[in-house]
Amino acid sequence: LFAFLCWKFNLDPLADGVIISHHEGHLRGIASGHVDPEHLWTQLQMPLTMDKFRQDVNDHLNAYKAFRDSSWRMFKNRWWNNAIRGNDLGPME
Repeated sequence: LFAFLCWKFNLDPLADGVIISHHEGHLRGIASGHVDPEHLWTQLQMPLTMDKFRQDVNDHLNAYKAFRDSSWRMFKNRWWNNAIRGNDLGPME
């Protein structure tokens, strides 16, 4: 979800203030004082931090962009090659 929203609105998940926790928001004066999700990660003994979460979102966003770009290149190249030969596109393989 976070990666999709960053893609949809062209946001950098690693930029300051793009993805923040309630605790980080509280420190900025824009959110209530509870500290989720950090306290949940600690209670569940998960090795996560907000910095790690933001990095994971960035990794997923980059993977999606790479997939999208490679899929578009594959379609465009196939279309162009078939258009030059006068062939119908036919089903994508």
